[in-house]
Amino acid sequence: MNAILAAAPSNGLVLAYSLFPKGAYDNRPKACQGGWVELQHLFQGTWTPNEVRAGDDPKKGLPGISMATFRPRTTRACQNVMSLDGLLVDFDNGMEVETGEFHVRPDGRPTNRPKVRKVCLPDPVHPQEVMGQLESLGVAAFAYTTWSNKPDWPRFRLAVGFANSVPAELWPAALEYALEVLGLRSFVRGIDLPVVRDIARMHFLAGGPEGQEIQRWSLDGGLLAMPLDVLHRIDVPEIPLRPWQETIVRERAATDSNWYQRFHVQGKPVDFRSLDVPRLLRAMGVQVGVPQSYAGGTKWRTHCPWASEHTHGLDDDSGVILRFPGHWPIWRCAHSHHAHMGLRDLLEAYGGVL
Repeated sequence: MNAILAAAPSNGLVLAYSLFPKGAYDNRPKACQGGWVELQHLFQGTWTPNEVRAGDDPKKGLPGISMATFRPRTTRACQNVMSLDGLLVDFDNGMEVETGEFHVRPDGRPTNRPKVRKVCLPDPVHPQEVMGQLESLGVAAFAYTTWSNKPDWPRFRLAVGFANSVPAELWPAALEYALEVLGLRSFVRGIDLPVVRDIARMHFLAGGPEGQEIQRWSLDGGLLAMPLDVLHRIDVPEIPLRPWQETIVRERAATDSNWYQRFHVQGKPVDFRSLDVPRLLRAMGVQVGVPQSYAGGTKWRTHCPWASEHTHGLDDDSGVILRFPGHWPIWRCAHSHHAHMGLRDLLEAYGGVL
């Protein structure tokens, strides 16, 4: 596939996006519109963080941006995204290594989930090579180094605008298409894919610790036209599990295929089709959002019971409950550390509250 470019951004194409002036604490999208030039002005700015809570990373106070349009008067949640007008890619250039320690259960016993720390890739992606690739295609793009950028660990964000809006349900396929036609596959090792897959993700605008010099790169060119009819036919691969996650999945499959039979209520087996997962999570002290209709069933956004294991320990609405008539409920967490976890983990850790 070759990239299909629309007219140059200066020809009046308008992009929709959302701003979050208060940063990580701001859950109410501020709907905005403007051309590529207006977007570049935002990226060119050097932003000072708002005040953050005690102990929080100062970068959480930076204003944020999303290329998503949200339903009016709603929050920054995946189910509220209507469409996206561009691509924001975080090049984190990190990989996780195990520390030899394990996260613990509420009773203090160790789990089988190792603690990890991030280190720089041995062959990190540099912004100059990414921008060189896009320049060869004539694509309008902007890149800037992020708060955590270091000389020996490059971290930067790439912005590419679309000539037409992509419906939220087509976003995973749209991402695969964009990576392919823009020639970014060879740089995917440096991309934080779970972050880019998250349609409601907020990205901080440019800012840095005192004394840090922010670097920026800008390309003139065309916006990327997204062929919606083609996106329907693109297969979207699963994001690979970490080796330790694959080990857990294999062990479960080999040791206990009837794990659900261990759970009873008043001496009777649990009817998992009617299991009240929202009530279970609330009994665990986990925040659960309001129910919403979803694809013939019901959906709830939730916090994660194991949020302390997330990167930076962020306790956000990364969890989701899905319930469809006649089927078992589903619970999962969007954080990559918990991609292997589900309903079984909730019950094995907290089934005593049934």
